[in-house]
Amino acid sequence: MNKRLVKGGIIIEMLLILAGFGLLNKALFASMNTYKFTHLTTLSTVDGTVKSLSNHNLTLHIEFLLPTNEMVAFDQNVVMPKYNVGQHVPVIYNILQPGQAALNSMTSMWFYSIIYTVPGLIFLLWGLRLFTARNL
Repeated sequence: MNKRLVKGGIIIEMLLILAGFGLLNKALFASMNTYKFTHLTTLSTVDGTVKSLSNHNLTLHIEFLLPTNEMVAFDQNVVMPKYNVGQHVPVIYNILQPGQAALNSMTSMWFYSIIYTVPGLIFLLWGLRLFTARNL
């Protein structure tokens, strides 16, 4: 076999494996942050309102009112553009840091973990498959 093809194959395998590990690492940290946030003892839920949409309706600008009558706003990325301006949405927030808030839905909170895990596994398995096929 041509040595140039073998070197090119090794580089592609390593890039796929490294990309897979990198994405899985990012997914792990996103999962840890979401898990820590959802297991805080100082969480409270409140009704928020979608004030504006951006990024092809995939980013919501949400505002909610604290019990102290203070208005808090945050941006939330969503998976599907199913929300409208003025729509009421459930919000979960940290009482000690009200700016630390999220849309209280499973897909919104775990979106980044899933988005990084799927291609990470694909790249890792693809790279490992090429590596084992070349070494057999």
